[in-house]
Amino acid sequence: ILLIGGGAFAFFTRQPKTLNGSIQEPPTEAIQEIPQSDTQQPAQVEPPTQQLSPQSQPIPLKESPKKEETSIKEIPPNIIRFAIDTSGSESSFTIDEILRGEPFTVVGTTHDVSGDVTVDFSAPSRSALGTIRIDARTLRTDNSNRDGAIKRFILHSEDAGKEFITFTPTKISGLPKAFAAGIPLNLTITGDLTISGITRSASFAASNVLISPDSITGDAHSTIKRSDYNLIIPSIPFVANVPDEFTIAVRLKALSLE
Repeated sequence: ILLIGGGAFAFFTRQPKTLNGSIQEPPTEAIQEIPQSDTQQPAQVEPPTQQLSPQSQPIPLKESPKKEETSIKEIPPNIIRFAIDTSGSESSFTIDEILRGEPFTVVGTTHDVSGDVTVDFSAPSRSALGTIRIDARTLRTDNSNRDGAIKRFILHSEDAGKEFITFTPTKISGLPKAFAAGIPLNLTITGDLTISGITRSASFAASNVLISPDSITGDAHSTIKRSDYNLIIPSIPFVANVPDEFTIAVRLKALSLE
């Protein structure tokens, strides 16, 4: 009986083998490896910390502006553009000669002047004068015969590319640190002057320049040599002693475009 009981105990306690002779894992271990079914209650898991994209990052509150600060909309424009007013502007040249034995001063004028000005009221030194164009075909003196000779033989303004006298400023000297209403300025404007297709450096002395947010007015003049621009006076019996130097003047009025 003891032998039978011992054999039965060994039979029931021995580990079962698979067909290939390996030992099977106990059932309890197999159960632990089986994943939980959908019907089982999920374990309590701490929710992961959400990573916010740059677009979803909370925007920090800005500090309220100080009392002395002013919104952009309340700041008046500091840079104002102006255009030359043809009706209020004039360009002229002046040259002396001996006409029929008597001293005579020839003056030619035109209102056909164009150009633009940009004024920076917060920083006057950054202000700029654009290219000024004078239509040489419209210059008029006291004599129509002289006018024709100027166009055809002196300025050659009837030729393509020589119709305009232009001045392109490159430097303005004498601008103040701040503009004051009603106080005239005296400036020196240096640039490139083109007459009859020839360009030379020239300086204009500007006086009585008044600048306001609405308009700009002033006068400017420069002494030029005819020889620098190949301006040859035709030989005429009753005209003599025409000097090499002559004066170009501009009376300028520009109105705000703002």
